Amino acid sequence: MVAGKSALSLLVDPAFRRLLPSIEVCFLGLFIHIVACSWVMAELTDSATMVALVTTITSLPPVLLSLLAGGLADVLDRRRVMILSQIFMFLVSLVLVGMAAAQLLTPAWVLVLAFLVTSGNATLAPAWIASLGDIAPRDQLPEAVSLHTISANLMKTLGPVLGGVVLATAGSTAAFLVGSLSYVPAIVALALWRAPKREDVPGASIGRAISEGVRFIVEARHVHPIVQRVFLFGFCSNGMIALLPLVARDQFTGEADIYGLLYGSIGIGAICGGLLLSRLRRAFGIERVVTGMTALCAAAILVLALTHAPIVGLAATFVCGACWLVNLTLLNSTLQLSAPRRLVGRMVSMHLTFTYLGLALGSWGWGIVAEHFGLQIALVASAVAMAGTALIAIWRPLPDVTGPEPDPLAGKP
Repeated sequence: MVAGKSALSLLVDPAFRRLLPSIEVCFLGLFIHIVACSWVMAELTDSATMVALVTTITSLPPVLLSLLAGGLADVLDRRRVMILSQIFMFLVSLVLVGMAAAQLLTPAWVLVLAFLVTSGNATLAPAWIASLGDIAPRDQLPEAVSLHTISANLMKTLGPVLGGVVLATAGSTAAFLVGSLSYVPAIVALALWRAPKREDVPGASIGRAISEGVRFIVEARHVHPIVQRVFLFGFCSNGMIALLPLVARDQFTGEADIYGLLYGSIGIGAICGGLLLSRLRRAFGIERVVTGMTALCAAAILVLALTHAPIVGLAATFVCGACWLVNLTLLNSTLQLSAPRRLVGRMVSMHLTFTYLGLALGSWGWGIVAEHFGLQIALVASAVAMAGTALIAIWRPLPDVTGPEPDPLAGKP
């Protein structure tokens, strides 16, 4: 593989070509399970709080488990971690199938099993993303992460659609069964994969690995601008996503179909942004792309706040989706490349932790602003905050990762 080619050129590698589709399909099953759990909860109870709690429960594992999962990915065999995560998700989903078929599901059981399924995925993700650096060349890591993110977004778009069709035609038991079967290809592909051997770290333990990762983030000042921008971008951008149902209902006087189109436009934009990432990175460099995309995202949110035309809103959410994927992909790969290879799993987990922390606080914070000052004010404020984030590049530039790999024996580069 030649450096500088597009993300799709990575599929020339046989290992990448076999692993990527099989592992990404498990994300399809995950979103089918989330949709099915939400639907079952709506059938079991009239409480809107309980229905919304499914989304909250499925968002908690990345925040709670990312640090632990990153330590597992760096201390243990990543291939084994991924296989065990997939088997765990498969077994939990079989419990969902059995309890749904026997009509034994209760609201409490739905929440517990939804949390367990997404916990398996939260353990899988750092090991898989860290393994991308074992398959792809160092100078194509951003493209490898981009290809994963494109695939995950595609699954996030298709999963709810497929889950809804199966729920409507065959019921929740069938939906849970389809989700369960999606984990089998990944288990088989990982079992057949001969991953590159990594040198053991003397005296390594999970607790020590986690503390070492946290210490690196605290002491390595050159990575501080990365995690700061990850958090701030998530915080500022998620106001738009969290308030999108209100935009569709109040601003565009639409129904659920308008909301679905706006949300789907984010996913389509993300896919297109991922396909353009390599070209943008070669033409402008990581710093200019991240800064430019942050400013562009701010402009798109501002347009969304001010327009009453659904077609303009679709264009704005499309741009936001493209900016979201490009920025978080480049920040993820930059954080990985800024640390010794032996810390890469923990760097992935740190990226996920700061991303989801920003997303969670952003949705809560901008919701409060919208409740007290109105929807349009909240969107305009988030756009202004996003524009301010772009200005951080002036005095907090991202580190240069174009040089050689950091010394694997050093605590930091």
